[in-house]
Amino acid sequence: MSLDAEYAVLGAVLVNNDCFWKVADKIGPEDFAEPIHRRLFALMRDEIRAGRTVDFITLLDAGETELSEYAAQLASTQASIANVAAYADAVVRQAEGRRLRSAGAKIAACGSFEEAQAVLAEVRPRQTQALKSMKDGLREMVEALQRRYDADGTVSGVPTGLESLDALTSGWQAGDLAIVAARPSMGKTSFALQAAIAAGRTLMFSLEMTTGRLVERLVANVGRLPLRWILFPLDAPDDASARVLAASTEAAKLPLLFDDTAGLTVDAICSRARQAHMQEPLNLVVVDHLGLISRPGRHDPSELGQITTQLKALAKALGIPVLLLCQLNRGVESRNDKRPMLSDLRDSGRIEEDADTVIGLYRDEYYHKDGPLAGYLEAIVLKQRQGELGTAWARSMLSMMRLESCDEPERPAEPASPIGGSRGFQARGRAPTGSRHLPGTDRHHG
Repeated sequence: MSLDAEYAVLGAVLVNNDCFWKVADKIGPEDFAEPIHRRLFALMRDEIRAGRTVDFITLLDAGETELSEYAAQLASTQASIANVAAYADAVVRQAEGRRLRSAGAKIAACGSFEEAQAVLAEVRPRQTQALKSMKDGLREMVEALQRRYDADGTVSGVPTGLESLDALTSGWQAGDLAIVAARPSMGKTSFALQAAIAAGRTLMFSLEMTTGRLVERLVANVGRLPLRWILFPLDAPDDASARVLAASTEAAKLPLLFDDTAGLTVDAICSRARQAHMQEPLNLVVVDHLGLISRPGRHDPSELGQITTQLKALAKALGIPVLLLCQLNRGVESRNDKRPMLSDLRDSGRIEEDADTVIGLYRDEYYHKDGPLAGYLEAIVLKQRQGELGTAWARSMLSMMRLESCDEPERPAEPASPIGGSRGFQARGRAPTGSRHLPGTDRHHG
């Protein structure tokens, strides 16, 4: 094993601390083979990030005698800083080789394919993103514009499962973190299941419900059957068994994946999503729900924000939308108008900041059983980075675990919407009439 590249990186940073920023996104202490190299690089990283100069003299002043003497030797033999990035690449390649060899030994001892996948996920290369020019940005913009143009008034992203909501959002967008928030019993899981059906290949993390319970709801949705027929078959009509079987056969064709492991950490969720996406690209990831994701500091609200930050990074890395379900805090119950607002999100500042879209679900029937809005669900777009706010309406058919788009119902006058947006946006979807070309652009080169 050659340590020349490690010597070169450490020596270059000691000679010129600015070299650290040329390799900071490539390399970490864990990539060095020698323990003293790991210690030295970690210390230099922390000091340089803090704005302090690092050399063998400052290390000596800090009481790091061993590291100071070693740094002096490196600095005296290594003065070239021109190729520090190439040296860092060589260190990383050697580190990846060591990790792969170690992983091979671990995989040999694995008792299942899933365990082997988890080992491989831990040794995936660090992803770095090159800087992009203005031309790169314009190319991406034109490609996105072309997709919207080709959509011809239909959804340009992943369908949400509600045409009325698609009309507001144009679907879930690639790389976006979408939060669906509501109080209990508003229909979050039904909404998420319908979104998964519409999206196609979806991985759903259910931290509360078992896969079997979710599939019961899916079969009810697909077959337009009362869920009660599945839960209490002895009380169902004579033809119920045949209809449930037919719906089950149809549901079996859905390309959906489930992980109902309780107490998953956000790291585990991201790792498993990446593994599934590597096997075959996903269209959507659903996490149900934020409050049940395991975190060491259960009473530290900031950890909720750290979770949403990681899920946003996952969406961006995979290039697909991530849908995160979230419960609103109890402050909603103290208001006359109980429609959700952004401030009702727990640790709302950080969560709101990370989310590209926030949708609040509300069923007036929960509070006013015989009111004029009984049987309806409001999907209130509280935040949307790339679009307007408003409310999408749906008929609430939760006995069948279904939601169906509809126009805004006639109702008596009521207080203004808490988000100040208009309501009643209804999808105007049209069948695609073939791909059209943006005038003045080359489709093949964006």
